[in-house]
Amino acid sequence: QKIRLKFDGAMMNASVDINGCKVAHKNYGYAPFYVDLTPYVAFGQENRITVNLNTGSASNSRWYTGLGLYRGVQLCRAPKVYIPDDGIYAYTNEVADGFAFVKTQIEVANDTGENRVVEVCVELRDDSGTVSAGTKTSIYVAANSCEKAYLSINLKNPKLWDCDNPNLYTLKATVK
Repeated sequence: QKIRLKFDGAMMNASVDINGCKVAHKNYGYAPFYVDLTPYVAFGQENRITVNLNTGSASNSRWYTGLGLYRGVQLCRAPKVYIPDDGIYAYTNEVADGFAFVKTQIEVANDTGENRVVEVCVELRDDSGTVSAGTKTSIYVAANSCEKAYLSINLKNPKLWDCDNPNLYTLKATVK
C-alpha cells in the first residue's frame, strides 16, 4: 500500500515532516499537492506528522493573505499499482451519425519491484449514474515504471450538452 497526504490549500512555503524526516517542501500556496509518506511511515506504530507554513515578512498575495491550511487535508491509501494524480485524459474526438467517439488515455504506475500485466477499464456514466458505455484492455507495466493505456469508447445516442440541457458524463477508470 501507498500512504499519502493530499493538501488542497496550504499557504505557503509548506514543509511536511513525518517522524522527524523532512518529506516535502512546497513554496506555492494555491496549488494542491500530494506527499508520499510510504517510505517514512512506521507501520503498526504511532507516527507524528508536522506541517510548518511560513509566508515570510512581506505581503505576497492577491487573494488570500492569511497563513495556514485553508482547505482540506486528506490521508490517502492506495495500492502500489495505481492511476497517478492527473493520470486520466479524455476528449470527444467526433460526434456524428448518432455516436460520440471518445478517446481516453489512462496512465498506470507500478511502484512494485515486479512486472505486472493489468486490466484497465473505463466507463462513461450519465447524470443518473447509469453506465452508458465502456471498454477495457490489458497492458504490461514494468517494475517501478509507468505506462499508458489508450482506449476508445463509442457512445451511441449521446445526450449532448447545451444551455437548456446541461448533460454531463462522468468517466470512471479502474486498474485491476
